[in-house]
Amino acid sequence: MRAGLNTMKRRQKPNITSRRRRHNERGAALIMMLLISMLLLAAGGALIMTTAMTATTVYDSTPEAQAYYAAETGLEDALNVLRGNRPPNNVGAPGPGGTVQDADKISFRRAIMNNTSNTAGDSSALPRLSRWLNYHPNFTDRAAIGPNYSPLNGTAYAVTLRDPDNSASVRYTVMGKFGNNSTVFSVGGAVLTYTPPPSNPTNSFPAVAGSLGTITISYPVGVTVSVNTTLTLNINQISPWPATYTVLGKVSGIVGPAGVKTIAVNFNEATAVLGGTLLQLTSPLPLNASVAGATTVVPVTITAPEPRRLVVSSIGYGPKGAMKHLEMTLDNFNFAIRPPSPICIRGADDPSQPMTFDLGSSNAKRYIGVDASGQQPVAPAVAISLHDWTAADTGIKKGATVQPSPPAQADDPKLAILDHTIPPSMVPNPNPVPDPWASPPNPAPVPAILPPPAVTPDFLRTANAAREFLYGANGNGGLRAKARAQNRYFDTPFNGLAGDYNTGGFTFVDHNCELDGGGGLLVVTGNLVLKGNSDFRGIILVMGNGRVTRSGGGNANIRGAWIVANFSLNGSGNFGAPSFDVSGGGGSTFEFDWAAIVSANRAAGLSVGGVSER
Repeated sequence: MRAGLNTMKRRQKPNITSRRRRHNERGAALIMMLLISMLLLAAGGALIMTTAMTATTVYDSTPEAQAYYAAETGLEDALNVLRGNRPPNNVGAPGPGGTVQDADKISFRRAIMNNTSNTAGDSSALPRLSRWLNYHPNFTDRAAIGPNYSPLNGTAYAVTLRDPDNSASVRYTVMGKFGNNSTVFSVGGAVLTYTPPPSNPTNSFPAVAGSLGTITISYPVGVTVSVNTTLTLNINQISPWPATYTVLGKVSGIVGPAGVKTIAVNFNEATAVLGGTLLQLTSPLPLNASVAGATTVVPVTITAPEPRRLVVSSIGYGPKGAMKHLEMTLDNFNFAIRPPSPICIRGADDPSQPMTFDLGSSNAKRYIGVDASGQQPVAPAVAISLHDWTAADTGIKKGATVQPSPPAQADDPKLAILDHTIPPSMVPNPNPVPDPWASPPNPAPVPAILPPPAVTPDFLRTANAAREFLYGANGNGGLRAKARAQNRYFDTPFNGLAGDYNTGGFTFVDHNCELDGGGGLLVVTGNLVLKGNSDFRGIILVMGNGRVTRSGGGNANIRGAWIVANFSLNGSGNFGAPSFDVSGGGGSTFEFDWAAIVSANRAAGLSVGGVSER
């Protein structure tokens, strides 16, 4: 027993091999600690380096952010200019009453033309709005933001503009046919041949001379031939954007021996408008004729349309050479309203419901179709529906001075017939006026010369189109939505000024309105009462109740255009009979003004198509 206990207490010593193995492991812990320390040191160094680099990156990113915000400022300043909210730096001679002349106001066309976008002496090859924006006198390629600009510690921007549609380049084709539906017409041996013009793009701003084709006439020797046919010219615009228009002409006259040549083409209108492109024709157009065949060019003056879109490029400059490049696309009009005359009244769909129309019996009242801005051809003073001819003809002869042109041309027609068709169509009806008027809807004398047709605004072709124009397809859009977005929507009676005569504005009155004057775009769905001294410059839409009256004395001067239509606003029904009674006391002048119309269209606001970074 004792021997066993002694054996358990006996200390066992490791053998020599084990002692040698342990001896070889000496220093391993030190090596491990050194390795771990090196890893910790590397990680710490990387952390220190990363922290330092982050601080440097943050420091360097500040100029980049400043450059980005500078580019945004350039876009905002350009948008402010194009909205007409900023006058040019060097305003020319003021107009009547200290107003800004139309030549000093911005437009998309003026914005992209160097001589009108830039200041005199600006040698920049691109339009950059230097007439409106303040470019630095030393760093002339940019407009400084803030005083004491320096490229090392300041911010600036440079703006340029371009027309993505190249709207000044107009290209069109023409298909012409005589009354026999052919390009060749023969009668009594006389032969008329129409040849279309070549389809070549033309830089048409400013206006240039062009052609709608040629007409060649030959006739037999010793024979007198009477020519009486029609010529239809279907004009198809290819660029800057698609559009079509139809012009009707009547070819009549005599060709024969002894040099008798009285043949000519009388077109139904002197102007054609294709998507904004203005074509001015010569009417009547005398035609050359000879036995062997003589050719006459159908001349036309082409004026390119206002650009529909602009691309605004803004380069922002920050400190330390930082740069950012932003681009913005702008649409010219949210809503394009083109009145055909200073007073346009859409009649009822039921011909048995004539309008109420009274311009007053005083010669102190004047209604003028001459464009006050000189940009458009003469327009008839009043455009009405066909069956309202009696009311309109009686109204303009009552005593008020109605003239679409200067007194020297007082024989020009003063009325035009709207060519509205159903369903709505952007293409005017090529035969809007029945000829002859065998049985006019209302007993009335047939005029010796039929009034010219007028292109009906598309939103007046049907009552549903008019409702959608005001309120949108689902009742949440249209002009009302734009007015609400600008806090210019009123659903209670309105009394006072609607906008500013010089700077314009947008006012939507979904109720009755008593107008003291103003400017821009005014929409009234109830009754409109025009007070005595009511000066207004722009477009007035009285659509809904379609009732206009004038009260009190004084002088009312309206430059721009009226559009009046009667229809139910609740989503059903056709056009009813409107009322336009401005026979109140005092004098008045209603004058066509294209510049005021363009400004009023812009009152609904430019549409920003998108912004991108390059």
